[in-house]
Amino acid sequence: MNKNGWGLSSELLFILIFVVCLVIAILGLRQLSLTEEFNPNYHSNTDTNNGATEKEFNYQELEVRLKNSTIDYIRDVYNNELGLDTLIIQADLLRENGYLKNYSDEDDKYCTGYSEVYLNENNEIIYEPYVKCGDFYESQGYVERKDSNE
Repeated sequence: MNKNGWGLSSELLFILIFVVCLVIAILGLRQLSLTEEFNPNYHSNTDTNNGATEKEFNYQELEVRLKNSTIDYIRDVYNNELGLDTLIIQADLLRENGYLKNYSDEDDKYCTGYSEVYLNENNEIIYEPYVKCGDFYESQGYVERKDSNE
């Protein structure tokens, strides 16, 4: 056994140190790329219910909130009795009357919108919500003139 060179234990120790440094570097670079400054597609949103962080904001959840608020409003105000015309219920009206809360995007910017409410041929009430949040999101079929804020 020649004591002048590297032994197996020294070589394994060097490889282990190298792998640990490599893992730390990869995790550091990954964390750096997840920040909004380096990755503009990353949106963080902290949920107040459980403190979890989401990577992308769910605008469809705003549509569901708008629809559910409209259902409550139609039940309370119209007693679920509609005529033949399509009603346009703006998000502002629902907000002012306390039916709609937490209606903003991930940056707490105000979103606008409205719901179209009408009876189909089977006399069932149909609710179609439309949301617009600045230049970031607009529901398919959204019509600007039907929204009081536009």
